[in-house]
Amino acid sequence: MKKEARQDLQIWSAIAMLAFGCALTVAGFIVPPLGVISDSVLLVLAQCFIYAGSALGIDYYVNMKLKERPPFNPPGGGTPLNT
Repeated sequence: MKKEARQDLQIWSAIAMLAFGCALTVAGFIVPPLGVISDSVLLVLAQCFIYAGSALGIDYYVNMKLKERPPFNPPGGGTPLNT
């Protein structure tokens, strides 16, 4: 899988999880008893937020750290093995 396709998949799956969590919360408000959200709905909403945050945040953090890292220069002026 190409890097761009993987990032697109992460973004769209995170958006889908956020939309699902919000829709489930709204559904929790409109089903009887009205205005009361069940604990299980809140648990699923929290899991949706955790998934979306991890899908977007971890990839962003790793990419930023890799960009900050200086290139590898082996001792003795040789070339790295993995080029």
